[in-house]
Amino acid sequence: MSAQWYWVTGINPEPWTAGTAFRYGSSKRLGIAKDGKLKAYQEAVADEFVYQNPHFIPMIGELSLTFFFWRSSAHGNVADATNLQKSTEDALQNILYGNDRNNRHASSTVMEQTPQTAPHILILIAPWERPEIEVPAGVIIPKYANIDWKPPDDELF
Repeated sequence: MSAQWYWVTGINPEPWTAGTAFRYGSSKRLGIAKDGKLKAYQEAVADEFVYQNPHFIPMIGELSLTFFFWRSSAHGNVADATNLQKSTEDALQNILYGNDRNNRHASSTVMEQTPQTAPHILILIAPWERPEIEVPAGVIIPKYANIDWKPPDDELF
């Protein structure tokens, strides 16, 4: 499996937000309702990805994801890269990859965010490769840190 690029066009990226808390049932348990705008965005991203890639099979194994966002701020709200990444990563679970717990590396960049920006998302997905860590001289390494750790042969999740 090699690195692959995917566009999702025509959908304005929306940031992840906490939903509204509510109580339900006779025991008055606490629940969280997903924000309606977030839910609509995630459904739109999922639908559009499937529409643009009808024969795509979710990738398996440990993965590395990079998101690039072009977002319209025509309604005055500016979003940060972290929350855009989280909402989009959640939307693509079971579509682009099986479970987002296997996404060992994820990063995101807001390429442009103005009222005039044409919205779209560019996604790079690749197999994750464990980086070699070169600890500079003078850095104190805690005794419990295992920088020589090697992953098991089996998939973790």
